[in-house]
Amino acid sequence: MNLPSDRHRCRLAVFDLDGTLKAVASPYSHVHRALGVEAAAHEIYARYRRGELTYDQWGQEEIGLWRGLALADLRAILGTIPYWPGAVRFVGRLRKAGVAVAVVSAGFDVHVQTCAAELGADLAVYNRLGVQDGRLSGAFFTQVDGRNKGALVREIQAQFRTTRQETLVAGDTVYDVPMFPEAAVSLAVATAEPTVAQAADLHLSDGNWDRAWNLIADFRPGWLPD
Repeated sequence: MNLPSDRHRCRLAVFDLDGTLKAVASPYSHVHRALGVEAAAHEIYARYRRGELTYDQWGQEEIGLWRGLALADLRAILGTIPYWPGAVRFVGRLRKAGVAVAVVSAGFDVHVQTCAAELGADLAVYNRLGVQDGRLSGAFFTQVDGRNKGALVREIQAQFRTTRQETLVAGDTVYDVPMFPEAAVSLAVATAEPTVAQAADLHLSDGNWDRAWNLIADFRPGWLPD
């Protein structure tokens, strides 16, 4: 068996967060439900899908529905979102083996920063919410959208001096698919979108990350660190 050289083993893992490591696909929808503004949010998103709003405009209008919400209340709502089984253990195993971990999420800072700290991630890239006097101002600042995740993976590879051959990526929606060609191993997680599963090398269909290590090791023997 020809095993990968150390130079071509996994040295970087880039994860989407929501629906990938966490078991709720959208923190936005999760908060909308908790606040009772689902109907208004659905109409805003429908306008975005019809091309009537840009991504930035969609964000401004949806987050505008939360204007005045206390940060403490937002954190309490987000704290009810669980991780997929084994997700924290899988990331911890990578980190223990010396693999750099990055989270690239179109979610927002209040949620992503907390999760990145819990996971021990080396880097997190996300969107930001405006805050004034401990409450949401309704402003929304975009760093990650539905188009730029592939480019962000390349920037992270440059930052960590790694290559495509050394990179693992994981995601669950069509917005994550641009990351897949940038990695030696791409993993679709618990997605209901067949095009995402078809675009990835592997599909963790049940979201159980305790299966992921062996799944990757069988697909690419010797590539994961010991």
